[in-house]
Amino acid sequence: MSVLVRHVGIVVNDLEFTKNFWTNVFDFKLHNEVHEKSPYIDELIGINNPGLLTLKLKDKNGFIIELLKFNNYPTDSFWANDLKTIGLTHIALTVSDIKTIIDKLINLGFNPLSQIKTSPDKDVEVVFVDGPEGLKIEIVEEVQEINSVN
Repeated sequence: MSVLVRHVGIVVNDLEFTKNFWTNVFDFKLHNEVHEKSPYIDELIGINNPGLLTLKLKDKNGFIIELLKFNNYPTDSFWANDLKTIGLTHIALTVSDIKTIIDKLINLGFNPLSQIKTSPDKDVEVVFVDGPEGLKIEIVEEVQEINSVN
């Protein structure tokens, strides 16, 4: 048996803002936009007529973030916006230039939780940031040692 992660779903209040965040900062591309209106979706998720709009955003490696907006129901907030909350707490992304990403985030008003830190094994540079709708995002850049030949 093989298992692959298909996507991560995130329920949002501000769909357009969150879509722009993922597409402008991390270069995700809009893959699919669907107004979910059918008995199938009602039965699948157990909500009658949710008014559900889903956007699937795909990165260059095929990873998908699915943004879900429930238009006919208020969204509940069980997430305590805290990394020690039980359940999904963050998404980790590997980037090629952590400093450029952090600059983009700061310009959009998203502040890192700390300075960029180098892991104890010196393999990666890491920082967490509060993303849209309280989602924590771990941004990681793998450190490449450059060996010079003299």
